[in-house]
Amino acid sequence: MQKLYLYLSFTLFISLWLSIILLLFLPCTESKTSGGNITSEFCPITNCSEKGPTIRFPFRLNTQPKFCGHEGFELSCSNNNTILHLPSSSSDYYVQEISYHDSIITIRDVQETTCPIQSLLSFNITNSKFFFFPFQSRKALVNCTETVYLYGAIGPVDCVSGDKNFVYVIDSYRSMDALPSACRTCKSFNVSTEFDLLKALMRDSSTPEVVLEWKDFEYGCQGCEKLGDLCRFNITSNSTVCLKQPRETQLSVF
Repeated sequence: MQKLYLYLSFTLFISLWLSIILLLFLPCTESKTSGGNITSEFCPITNCSEKGPTIRFPFRLNTQPKFCGHEGFELSCSNNNTILHLPSSSSDYYVQEISYHDSIITIRDVQETTCPIQSLLSFNITNSKFFFFPFQSRKALVNCTETVYLYGAIGPVDCVSGDKNFVYVIDSYRSMDALPSACRTCKSFNVSTEFDLLKALMRDSSTPEVVLEWKDFEYGCQGCEKLGDLCRFNITSNSTVCLKQPRETQLSVF
């Protein structure tokens, strides 16, 4: 009788612990019905291809409900590529990488070009949720009727220069009154302070990559991803939550 009692007690104990473990993991379970409806508390994590960047909050695919991502973070898929549309740019952009830990996204113009300056001139993040990473630097194009020496300038840039005009890139904060009489400014554009403009304009002929950042504190998960956890949008509570991730414990050696 005592053995039977011990056996029943042990079985009850194991069943209780299994139930607790299942309850703990149940809120984080993600699933979809055959019709594509979300059946859990969180929108599914997805991507456009096996090697493509992971898409999750604050981003969402345009095929997902709007509450799955934040406004301005909509992505789409095209031929297994992940696409970002910037409202004030004339082009769409391939998403090369998304770092949720650092809140940065690396993109490249879908319109391939052998004249990188053209891509930079059309690039515009006005009215978007993104900022140049780490800081913004404003540049100006200077068009000269003859070759000149401009301290700190890059150029002449061959793909936008001609037989009788020579185009240079300078920092826009420079006094334009100090320009040679043969030169005048024609356009301005912005780049990241870490963008290698010399390489892009003079040594490379491929479409340049641009690194942008977003501010995680605006979306209710400040510091969450940097701690190694996941920032998700909870459909039930209609709010963002920081899902704690398991940590590897390290044993101290004394």
